[in-house]
Amino acid sequence: DFPEPGDLDTSTYTVTTLKDGKMEMDTRPVDFVRVRPGESLIDDAA
Repeated sequence: DFPEPGDLDTSTYTVTTLKDGKMEMDTRPVDFVRVRPGESLIDDAA
């Protein structure tokens, strides 16, 4: 659905919580703590 990557620095994900019986939605920034898209944790990865 998304053939072109977006701007990684502004990437967000959606969080849905239930508060006082009501659903609340919010977005939070993605924190690429282990590996960023396009990188690999495996040496000599194809």
